[in-house]
Amino acid sequence: RYCAETGRSESVIVFDGSGRRKFNFLEYELARSQATGTFEPVNLVQLFMRLSEAANTDQGGAKTAAENDFWTKSVHMLLKYAIYALNAAYGRVRLSDVVEMAHTAPKSEAELANLEWQKNSFCFRTLHKLYREPVHPLPVADREQVMGYWRRAFANADQRTPGNIMATLATIIDPFLTGTMRELFCTDTNVVPEMTHAGAILIVDLPIKTYFGAGTLAQHVFKYLWQRAAEARARPDERPIFLWADECQFFINAYDAEFQSTARSACACTVYLTQNLPGLYHYIGGPRPEHTVDSLLGNFQTKIFHANSDFKTNQWAADMIGKNLQLRRNGSIGDSDAESEGTSYGENTGWSESDGVTLGTSFSENSSQSRTNARTRGTGTSNGRNRSWGGSNTGGFMGFFGGTFSSNWSSGRNAGTSTNESTNRSLGSTFGRVFGRSRSESTTHSRSGGQSRGHTTSRSRTTSRTQGFSEVMDYEIQPHEFARLRSGGAPNREKVDAIVVKGARVWRHSKSVWLPCVFSQS
Repeated sequence: RYCAETGRSESVIVFDGSGRRKFNFLEYELARSQATGTFEPVNLVQLFMRLSEAANTDQGGAKTAAENDFWTKSVHMLLKYAIYALNAAYGRVRLSDVVEMAHTAPKSEAELANLEWQKNSFCFRTLHKLYREPVHPLPVADREQVMGYWRRAFANADQRTPGNIMATLATIIDPFLTGTMRELFCTDTNVVPEMTHAGAILIVDLPIKTYFGAGTLAQHVFKYLWQRAAEARARPDERPIFLWADECQFFINAYDAEFQSTARSACACTVYLTQNLPGLYHYIGGPRPEHTVDSLLGNFQTKIFHANSDFKTNQWAADMIGKNLQLRRNGSIGDSDAESEGTSYGENTGWSESDGVTLGTSFSENSSQSRTNARTRGTGTSNGRNRSWGGSNTGGFMGFFGGTFSSNWSSGRNAGTSTNESTNRSLGSTFGRVFGRSRSESTTHSRSGGQSRGHTTSRSRTTSRTQGFSEVMDYEIQPHEFARLRSGGAPNREKVDAIVVKGARVWRHSKSVWLPCVFSQS
C-alpha cells in the first residue's frame, strides 16, 4: 500500500511461500566467489555460521553455540572440507550433498578398505572423482588436505563424535532439506539481493508465526547476503538502498554491528524496529549480549523513542541523551509551638557556735560544728557555735585582765523540699612566749531561715520560611518521561508522541540532540 501511494508498485518483488520466487543461496554465494576468479570456501562457511547463529537464537539466546563450542567448530570444519570436495568434484554445492558426505564418511580404518563401503559411499565416490576427474582441479597441497580430512575425521574418533557433529549440522541444514524451504532455497534462482541496487523493493514475506524457526532462518539468509552484496557494490553512490526490519530482534546477529559500522560508505540505510532492549539482548545471545547490542545501536545515528514501560530501555535512553547542568529551586517552611510551666518552694534553718581561749604566752583553740539534714521536701537546718578565749601579758609592772563576751541568735524558716545538715569541728593551738597574759571568751549563736514560693508559665510560637536555587547535574530527560508519552488510539485522538535523537545535531527547539515530536495516525 505504501509503495502504491508513492508510485512504486511496479518495483515491488514479494518473496513468499508461493514458490514464484526462488533463491538458491548456496549456488548464489558460490557464483559470487567464482566471479572474482578465486574460490573461497570460507565465504560459504561464514554463511553457515550465520545460519548456525540464527538456529541457536531461535532456541533461546544462542546458548547452544556457546555451550557446545567444540561441536560448532567441528561442524565448521566438516562444512569447509565438504564444500571443497563437492565444488572440485562436481562444480556445485548442494545442502543435500553436504549431508550425504557426512553420513557416508568412513567410521573406521577398516571401512576405508571395505569394497562394499566404497561401492555405496557417496563420500568415497566424491573423493575418487576429486582425485581422478575433478571439474575444478585443486592444487596438490589442498587436495591432499581434503582427502586426509575425510580419511581421518571420523575414522579414529569416538563413535559418539560423528553423532554429535551430525546433530549440530542437522540444526543448521535440516529446515532447508524438505518442504517449502527446500523449494525456495535449494532449487532454482530467479531473485537475488542485487535487484535492490537497481531500484527493486524486495519484501521477504515469510512470517515467523507461520513458518516459525524455518522462517527465521530464511530471513537471516536473505538479510546476511543482502548486506554482503551492499558492501561489495562497485559504485555505492549510484542509488541509496535500505534495509527495513520490523520486530528486528528476530533477525539480528553479531554481523549486524559490523555491517552498520560501514553502511554509510555503502550508501545503505538501515531501519530497525523493536519493542525494548531486553528483547535484543535475548535474541542476539552470547556471554555478553549487551556489548554486541550497544555496539550495534551506537552505529544508528537517528533513534526514535515512543511510549515504553520497560525500565532498562527508558534508563538506556536517558543515559544516551545524557545530563547537563540545571537549576533546581528549593524551599522550606517551619512552624513550632513551645509551652513550659513550673513551681518551686523551699525552707532552710541553720545555727553555729564557736568557743575560743587564749592562755599563757599564746594559746588558742577554735572549734566549729555544722549539721545539715537533707529531705525530699527541701527543709534545711544549720547550727554553728563559736567560742574563743585568750589572755596576754604585755609586760610592765602590773598585769591587766579583761574579757569580752558576745552572743548572737537569728532565726528564720524557709519552706522548701530539701534538708541539709553537716557537722565540722576544728581544733588548733599555738604557743609562744610574751610579756603579758590575757584571757578572752566569746560565744556566738546564729540562726537564719526563710521561705520562698514561685510559679512560672511561658509560651512561644515560631514560623520560618526559606527558599533558594542550586545547580545540579541531572538528566535532560528523566527516564519516567518515556513511559508518559502518548501511544495513539482514540483515547489520545490518534496522536503518538516521540523523542527523536540525532547524533551531531543540536535542535533549535530543545537546544540539544533530542526533539519532542507528535505523529498522527490518521
